[in-house]
Amino acid sequence: MKIKSKTILFTILAITLILSGGYFYYSKDDNIDKNKNSGDINDIQNENPGQVLNNVKWVDHNSIELGFSMRFPEEVLGLYKCDSPQKFTVPLMVFEDNERGVVYLVPEYYYEANWNRELLEFTGECKKATYSLDTLENRTQSSVYYFSNKPMLGYAIFVRDIKSDADLNSLIKEVYGSSCNLGPKDKITENGVDYYRVSVKSSGIEGDCPMNYSYKILYSIIKNKALALVVGQGCTFSNEYEEPSLYQCYDQEIIDSFRLQ
Repeated sequence: MKIKSKTILFTILAITLILSGGYFYYSKDDNIDKNKNSGDINDIQNENPGQVLNNVKWVDHNSIELGFSMRFPEEVLGLYKCDSPQKFTVPLMVFEDNERGVVYLVPEYYYEANWNRELLEFTGECKKATYSLDTLENRTQSSVYYFSNKPMLGYAIFVRDIKSDADLNSLIKEVYGSSCNLGPKDKITENGVDYYRVSVKSSGIEGDCPMNYSYKILYSIIKNKALALVVGQGCTFSNEYEEPSLYQCYDQEIIDSFRLQ
């Protein structure tokens, strides 16, 4: 009887150890999987950390080939040019033409219908229009408005190698108009690096160089590079247009984020 009791006791202990070991094994694997998944998420966040400001996520964009960086909101208020206006948010997209040294920052898509000038109303079907590099370049080249290089809903950013004031003046004429010329340069220092904020002056022909627009030119003598864009008269990127207390225009924060690398 004593032998049988010992046998039963050892059997119970063995079964308990096996079950405990199995539980530990599977619990350990489960924790490894959880930690692994957590690590993957952290890796993704580290690769594209972004930053949340005023409940808006901002995206960091680095153009290695053209040598500049900028930050912009992940989403902005979309454009709905049809009857029965609707509000929606849309992602911002970056399209680069490295050969021409031009970068476009625009909403991914918008909605529009034909506008009848005689009836003063939208007619026809409301269609979704999606931007691409080809549509952007075709539209800007065929525009009849001032600053035809600037997209209707976004920015066109020009980056050029600059070796002299003559090169800088040529960039100004290319981007802003044939009657625009190089103005004073104000030296600034950021993180130990010297830059110049360049102003634009008109030769007097207002039509070819409208001075009521906002200009942005960043120039580095050390890097022999300049970045130029025109912002326009109104707000380009925002989150709201009906409720003043919620309205945010993101333009100035985007403009201030530009850096030459």
